This record gives sequence, C-alpha cells and structure tokens, in this order.
Amino acid sequence: MANKLRFLPRKTYFIKHGLQSRYALVFVLAIGIGLNIGVTLTLLSPFVQSSIPSFPVIYFAVVLLFLFIVAAASIMFTHRVAGPIYRFEQTIRQIVEDYNLDIRVKLRQGDEMQELAHEFNYLLDRLREAVVLDRRNVRQAIVQIDEAMTQLKGQDFEGISDCTNRLYMARKCIQNIATTYKIT
Repeated sequence: MANKLRFLPRKTYFIKHGLQSRYALVFVLAIGIGLNIGVTLTLLSPFVQSSIPSFPVIYFAVVLLFLFIVAAASIMFTHRVAGPIYRFEQTIRQIVEDYNLDIRVKLRQGDEMQELAHEFNYLLDRLREAVVLDRRNVRQAIVQIDEAMTQLKGQDFEGISDCTNRLYMARKCIQNIATTYKIT
C-alpha cells in the first residue's frame, strides 16, 4: 500500500491550510512590500535627486534595510519549521542508535509540525506496545520449550506426545511474532 501511494500524482496542493496560508502570506507580503518600495523609490528618483543629492545613498540604504528585515524575518519564521525538522532528525537518530522506543519528539509551543510529532509519538507508542507483547510471548514460548524439554527426559510415549504439543504451541507463538509486521 505504501509503495502504491508513493507513485500517485498529487491532486490536492492545499493540504495544510493554516501552515500553507501563513507561509504564502509572508512570501506575498515580502514580495509586495519589496516591489512597492522599489517602484516608489524608482518613480520618485528623478524628482528627489535634484533636491536631495544623497538620494542614491538613501535609496541603497533603504534597499539594504529592507533586505535585512526580510532576511531576519524569514529566518525567524522558518525557524518554526527548521527547528522541528532538526528535532525529528535528532530523535530518530537517537532511537536508531540506542534502540530506545521510550524516546519521544518534544516540540516547543508555537512550533509547526505539532500534529506530525503527535502522530510520530503515537506510532512509537504502538510499536513499543507491540515489542512488549512480543517479548512477553517469546518468554512464554521459552518457558513452554523449557518445560517440554524437561518433561522429555525419561518420559514414555504419552509424555513425549504432551511435549510435542507444547513444542508445537511454542512454535506457533514464535511464528505469530515473526509475522506481526508487514515487511515487503
């Protein structure tokens, strides 16, 4: 199923309305304000240059100031996405390196990707529950195998038949564990 989804073309481009709207608005505002300042200063340039000889320097300073403000605002604005991406990378790396399913993604209030963090943590919760259940089943299977092996020592046909049943149940338990996850 996941492989099939990977190759489907996107039909809906406006998926996360709030997130996409905020970024589109900031982008459009930055371009709009920049164009407005540029056009205004360019149109005023011939009239102002005669009365203010330092107008080209002022014009250049205004453009630099606007660029600085836009750069600072974009860094602050994108940090709300870049920070969570970095946190996801660090958390995933730590989970992989330590084999620790108790680690969770924790984001700051106001960061983007809160829903993704919640779903990722839910995935880890479910995976942890499955591993705990698998461990319990493996321990039970080991106990059944040990009991069957102990019972086999010096037993007659009826004892061997009972041991065979216990070994079969342990085998079935281990087989269920081996087929819990879908892996292609």
